[in-house]
Amino acid sequence: MPEIEVDCFVEPVQDGDRLLLCTDGLSRMVADAEICAIVGQYTPEESVQCLIAFANERGGPDNITVVVVRVAGAEQGYAAGHQGDSDDRHAAD
Repeated sequence: MPEIEVDCFVEPVQDGDRLLLCTDGLSRMVADAEICAIVGQYTPEESVQCLIAFANERGGPDNITVVVVRVAGAEQGYAAGHQGDSDDRHAAD
């Protein structure tokens, strides 16, 4: 069975923040500045669709998975990612 390297982190979040998780199918095809501009301009759902479309238009030779969420109702909190967490809110092409 192949081994998977998992990135673990904790980041402070506030109401209105946006979080993006993606595979290299996106990050190899769309520059960080373009990703930030899209996620900052559109809703999470629109951002996912737009980012996947951009990656595909640029050749998209790999699987493209993108998750964008907007933090709502948090005065001050933390986003934590660790092995074993799962979330069904994603779009893939």
